[in-house]
Amino acid sequence: MNEPDKHVTDPELAPRLTDEQWDRLCVRGTIRDVDDGEILFATGQRDYPMILVEDGEIEIVRDSLAWLDEEVIAFMGPRSFAGELGLLNGQRAFLTARAIGPGRVREVSRSDLRRLLAEDDELGDVILHALWARRESLRRGSAAMTLKIVGAAGSPGFLSLRRFANRLDLVHMAVEIDLDAPAHPLHARYAPSDRRSSSSRVSPSCAPHRACSPSSSG
Repeated sequence: MNEPDKHVTDPELAPRLTDEQWDRLCVRGTIRDVDDGEILFATGQRDYPMILVEDGEIEIVRDSLAWLDEEVIAFMGPRSFAGELGLLNGQRAFLTARAIGPGRVREVSRSDLRRLLAEDDELGDVILHALWARRESLRRGSAAMTLKIVGAAGSPGFLSLRRFANRLDLVHMAVEIDLDAPAHPLHARYAPSDRRSSSSRVSPSCAPHRACSPSSSG
C-alpha cells in the first residue's frame, strides 16, 4: 500500500507567498547550507529559528517515543517555511526539522520574526495565520502523543494537569483510565484499597489504555 503524500499543500498551513513577500521574508534570515540528515531544529530545543527552504527539501518529524516509532509529519520544499506557534510564545520546539539531501535554507531568529510581525502587517498576518493553523492541526494528529497525560477519569490530579497544559497551550493527548477495572494493566499498580483515594491518582505510565483523545480544552 502506498503511503499518503505528506507534502504540505493546504494553503492555510503552507501559504503561497508572492515573489515580493518571499523576498521580504528572506532578508530577515541567515543563509545556511545543509547536508542530508542535518538537524535544523530539534524537539525540546529552547531557542530555535523559523526555517525558510530556498533549495532542497526538509521533513518535519515527531521523534520516536517509548511506545511509538518516529513519524514524518510533513515534507516541505522550496519557498516554504517551517515552524509553528511555539516560535512566538516562547515554547520549546515540539517537533524536529531535518534536511532530506543537500540544500540551502535561511534561519530567521525568534527576535527577527517578532520584529517582522511588528513592522510588516501584510506579511505578518499571513505568517501568523499559518503558525496558528499549524498548532491547531497538531492537536488533531499523532503529534499530540508527544505529551500524554494519563490518569483516572475525573480525578482532581488528572483534571489539574489537563488545565495546566491547556493554560500553557501545550499540544497534548489526555488518556482516561478506569482503575476500578481489574483487567486494566495499571489496576494492580495504581488502584488503592480505599476507592475514595483513587480519584487523586495520576499514572505516569505509557502502558496501553482504555481510551484517549487529543485535547485542547479541559
